[in-house]
This record gives sequence, C-alpha cells and structure tokens, in this order.
Amino acid sequence: MENTKSELDLLKQENARLLDKITELEQTVELEQYKSDTNARLLAENTELRNENTKLRQDIGGHEARITKLEHDIMVLKKELGFKKNRKFQTKCIQIAKEILNEEPIIEYRPPFMEGLELDAFFRSNRIALEVQGLNIGFITPAGIRILLIVIGKKDAYVKITEFFFLSAMATTFLGVESGRFIDKGTLRIPNIQRAFKNLVNAESKVISQIENEVNTELREMHDVDIIEFELPEIKAKGKKQNAKLMARIAELEQRESENAELKAKVLKLEYGIEEILDQICG
Repeated sequence: MENTKSELDLLKQENARLLDKITELEQTVELEQYKSDTNARLLAENTELRNENTKLRQDIGGHEARITKLEHDIMVLKKELGFKKNRKFQTKCIQIAKEILNEEPIIEYRPPFMEGLELDAFFRSNRIALEVQGLNIGFITPAGIRILLIVIGKKDAYVKITEFFFLSAMATTFLGVESGRFIDKGTLRIPNIQRAFKNLVNAESKVISQIENEVNTELREMHDVDIIEFELPEIKAKGKKQNAKLMARIAELEQRESENAELKAKVLKLEYGIEEILDQICG
C-alpha cells in the first residue's frame, strides 16, 4: 500500500513536470508563431513602403518635369510680354511724334530693352557719323534729357532728333538737333535731370508769382482811388477821367491775370503731360 502511494506521488510529480514542460513548449511555439507573424507583417509593410517610395519617386519625377515645363512657359510668356510692352511703347512714341510734334517718324530708335538696335545715322551737313549704342542718344534741354526716335526731316540736309521726355540713369549728350554740331558731352543722371525740370518749373512759377503780385498791388491801389468821392464839377470830371484810365488799367490787368491763369494751366498741363508720358514709357 505504501509503495502504491509512493508511486502515485511520483506520477503526480512527473505529471506536473510534464505539464510545466508542455506549458513551456506551448509558450515557445506561441513565441515563434508571434515572431513569424511579426516578420511576415514587417516584410509586407516593408514591401508596401518600397512600392509607395517608388510611386513617390515617379510622382516627384513627374512634378519636376512639370516644373521644368512651367518654368519654360513662364520664360516664354515673359518674353512675349516684353515684346508686347516694347510694341506698345514704340507705338506710343510714334503716336506722340505724329499727334503732338506733327512729325512722321522714318527711322525708329529702339533702346536696348526693345531687342536692341545699333544704328548709324549720318549728318549730311558736316559729315559726322553718329553711332548709336544703347541709350547714347540724347541732348540737354531745360526740362531734362529727351530721346527716343530719330526722324529724318523733309529736307535731306539734316537729321532731326524728335524730343521725348525720358529719364535715363546714364546718357551721353553729343549732338545738335539741326546743326549737327556738338552741344555737350558727359554723363547725366536722374537727379540732374529732375533738378533741371524743377528749375524750369520754378522759373515759370516765379514769373507767375511776379505777375500775381503786380496785379494784386495795382488792383489794391486802384480800389483805393476808385472809392474817392468827387464833389466839385471839375474834380468830378477829372475823377471820371482818372477812373476811365484806371478802369482801362484794370481791364489790362484783368487780361494779364487771365493770361496768368492760362500760364498756370500751361505749367500744370506740362507737368501732367510729362508724368503721363513717363508713366507710359516706364509702364
């Protein structure tokens, strides 16, 4: 009986050990299965990421090709826009020459930004060959530098430079309008041009102010005389005569005041016209 009990205990111990072993093996199998599943999942994800990477590279290549095409299209459009601006600019210059200066442009001068042009104009009066490079055409006027078109006059004896206001950072003055003689030579800059125009406007303004002062002074003086009461007949007659002279003087001064207003309007129109032409040229 005791032996049977002892064997039973041994069997129970062995059974417990085997159960532990089975549990351990099951855990090992589950771990291996987990590892296998994890590896398979990671391999699948890796393959998927590689495919996505390949697709992204293809998309990037397509985008780069599109960017290259767009950059090329932008360059073409900018070039076309430049041509349109140049044509508009040139058309405006010719319009100004015809409508304002009553000139018919025969030879056109295109600055460098209008595709460039090297022009040899010949002064027949004194056989001076003129080589035009860039913005090297120009001459000084009280209002600044005026350049743009070369117009051959009706007579074959001279070449005339049609005048347009144009602000250039640098220009060389070296020719006359009709005589062909050298006027000046040197480098002009925008501040000097603006200063020249400002001096012109100031000179006009001084003339206007002087006329205004004269008119106002004489009107005040006449007003003081005009209110005098003449009582005696001879004094009245003399006063009427003086009043007639004063009224004539007032009419004259009013005429001068009207001319003054016209001069003001002329200056304003000159300023506005210059600004408009510059805006059209620069725009």
